[in-house]
Formats: sequence, structure tokens, C-alpha cells
Amino acid sequence: MALDFYKLSDLKHKTKLFSLEEIEADNLNSIFIEFEKITSIHIDRFANTRIYPENIVLILKLIDQEIIRCGNGKDRLILKSVTNFRSLLQDELTGVLIVGD
Repeated sequence: MALDFYKLSDLKHKTKLFSLEEIEADNLNSIFIEFEKITSIHIDRFANTRIYPENIVLILKLIDQEIIRCGNGKDRLILKSVTNFRSLLQDELTGVLIVGD
């Protein structure tokens, strides 16, 4: 089950920005859980989720915190997923639509 990311304004899902495969989404789960605790917004792998600009900034901060934790001996695969996701998301500060399978 992949998560597909589109510009927030792309309601017809014409141009995919990027996708996260299941293993990548699993590696980001702690960030998604923390994000939900703070915002009450659940990133659902089976439905659509809108992430607005202010929440993109929050996710980027949570990613930075996770990178620091991963740098202290955590799994390199998780660190790779987290840093890759950050590089993709930082270009989408206007918000994203996440489409689950």
C-alpha cells in the first residue's frame, strides 16, 4: 500500500509529486504518530489526507527531530527513509494531498 503525494490543488490527481512505498511509510510511522498527537490529523494509508502549509512546516520539524534521534545509532534504513522524505516534502510548502491505496 503506497501513499501518493499530489499538490493540494490537484484534486483530480493528474500529476503525482512522489510516492512512499509501504516499507518507507512504516519507517516514517513514528513521525506520523507524533504529527497526529499534535494536530489530530491522521495520515491514513487507505484514504485521502490534506496537509496544509502550516502542517508541512510541523512535519519538517518532526523529521528534523527524528533525524537527530536516528543519528544516535538508530537503523540506517529508517534514517534514509526519513531524510529522503524530508528532501521531497520540503519543496511542497504550499501543502499536499496524500492519497492512500
